[in-house]
Amino acid sequence: TLVANSDVRLALTGADLAATLDGQPLTPNDSFMMQAGQTLVFRQPKKGLRAYLAFPGGLDAPEVLGSQACTAREQIGGLHEDGKPLKTGDQLTWKGSSATPRQLPQGT
Repeated sequence: TLVANSDVRLALTGADLAATLDGQPLTPNDSFMMQAGQTLVFRQPKKGLRAYLAFPGGLDAPEVLGSQACTAREQIGGLHEDGKPLKTGDQLTWKGSSATPRQLPQGT
């Protein structure tokens, strides 16, 4: 679950994790506007295993080996630099500004 503190346009791609924004279904492989106070929720996968949520300009997180990724098995990266996944109460700081909406061509 992710709650927005400010308005942001995000892009969602990868697996269909039955994402909803304030209870309304989101379409995978598309961008959407998330207003301050809205809640994004991911559920059990419908198809696939991994989804990607893109923030224009990225997030302010520590880099390890040139990446902001988190790898639990190796216990590296992540918000707290310990390889652990995000937990309730963690706050991500967005570095960018909301991008102009763009639509991917069909079939990509």
